Amino acid sequence: MDALDYSRFLKWLVDDLAADIERADHLSRYQAERDASAQLDQLLTDVLRTHGHTFQSIRSVEVSSSPVGWLWFGPRSLSGEQAMWLYEIVVFEEHRRRGYGSSALSAVEDRARAAGLGRVALHVFEHNHEAIEFYRTAGYERDRTEPGHILMSRGVSGETK
Repeated sequence: MDALDYSRFLKWLVDDLAADIERADHLSRYQAERDASAQLDQLLTDVLRTHGHTFQSIRSVEVSSSPVGWLWFGPRSLSGEQAMWLYEIVVFEEHRRRGYGSSALSAVEDRARAAGLGRVALHVFEHNHEAIEFYRTAGYERDRTEPGHILMSRGVSGETK
């Protein structure tokens, strides 16, 4: 992902995350935007160069040079176990159901295996039924549910693609 795509991604991410926080946590838009910005500031200490974080534009040969979506992932400790954490995957509405999301998710799983990590984990908002179904179909299971929030993961060690 180049600096221009990252700038677009970050703007989209703050808006999208704030909308989800507002809905899931029943906060005002103002407070949700503050929470979203604070979470991202804490995670992205060196923006695009933040150690351990990978940002990718999802691209297609059928579509011009514009990305069809974005991907952000990196290793993270979960309950004392290192896992590959999928922070964000988005395929733009007009490009969905063409395999881009599945391919991107598979690439994250491959990177987890290559890094010696046996699990890919993620957070999804409870109201995002389309995403929950996407992950479930890909073999992800619920690990924990809290009001408005779901943690899911999938073991990936030993698999070959």
